Amino acid sequence: MTHIQRCLCGAVLLALVALPFGCAGIPRLPFAEAGRTWPEAPSVARIAYLGSVSEPSDIGIQRGFFSGAIGWLTGAGDDPLVRPYAVAVFGSAPSTGPGGTPGPAVIAVADSDGHAVHVYDLGSGEHVSLRELGDTTSLATPVAVAFDAQQRLYVADSALGRVVRFSADGEFDREITRNVMRPVGLAVDAKREILYVADSGTHDVRRLTLDGEPRGLMGGPFYYPTHLSMTPDGRLLVADSLQFRVVVLSPEGKTLATIGGEGDASGDLQRPKGVAMDPDGHVYVVDALFDNVQIFDDRGEFLLAFGSAGPDDGEFALPAGLCIDERGLIYVCDSYNSRVQVFRYLGGGER
Repeated sequence: MTHIQRCLCGAVLLALVALPFGCAGIPRLPFAEAGRTWPEAPSVARIAYLGSVSEPSDIGIQRGFFSGAIGWLTGAGDDPLVRPYAVAVFGSAPSTGPGGTPGPAVIAVADSDGHAVHVYDLGSGEHVSLRELGDTTSLATPVAVAFDAQQRLYVADSALGRVVRFSADGEFDREITRNVMRPVGLAVDAKREILYVADSGTHDVRRLTLDGEPRGLMGGPFYYPTHLSMTPDGRLLVADSLQFRVVVLSPEGKTLATIGGEGDASGDLQRPKGVAMDPDGHVYVVDALFDNVQIFDDRGEFLLAFGSAGPDDGEFALPAGLCIDERGLIYVCDSYNSRVQVFRYLGGGER
């Protein structure tokens, strides 16, 4: 710290005696008064753009006066996202949604190039960056996150070949499994207390207990499976990336449906990544090569796509992870634009 900074720090400390602390507003998701919609008018809108999150202040999570002042003096930033790759949402809070509507309680984002998992607690207004694994190891390339019913957070690190768990208060809890060749996707079946792990190195999807006891493999054969997601009724969605499809599996591992296929037309897939189901049973698939999100019914029929390549609202640069919460809010990791974009499912359409 320079002499000028030391002097300014002294002035800040003296000023703290006289200055009251301001009260931060309630954290909530960004809200666009006139956001983009898909499809465009005059068609009936099904998807609406709400806003994006790049750093805690975008959702009203602010540092206190003292830490903010010292951060300004020392050059510390607001811990922005670098390369968001996967996102998970937990719980519900009464006024954290767009416009003060009910919204998520906690959002977790795996930041692969930032070597951290960012946890935004909208209920408490706190932001935590998870990096340490309780020993001499730090996260290297976290690429997948999933919550269980107790708000414990599971993290897959593809570079370390490990899946670990953090407690609800952000403390390192335990290692779930190690020596996974390349864990890249996670999903939790809260009802059955099962953890699914996609391993792109061995081209399989593993089934484990929540404490890491092996329970066999799911479905297949796959070719570079990546992102996973649970549906409300217990089906498992698998992005089978180099077979250009999404596979829908029963809890027993039986293939129920396949969605997509190689090609460049609407409904075809080239690099499927994030996958999730909305409250009406539609399946959403992020395609990193097309820079869009495609929507299908649960039989695999193409319905709609939204997004295109670019840096503007509703545009993407190599998007990756995706999740949809119980209110129909859609979170998309816009990786190379260093942000998570938030959309709303407006309802309607064929199922």
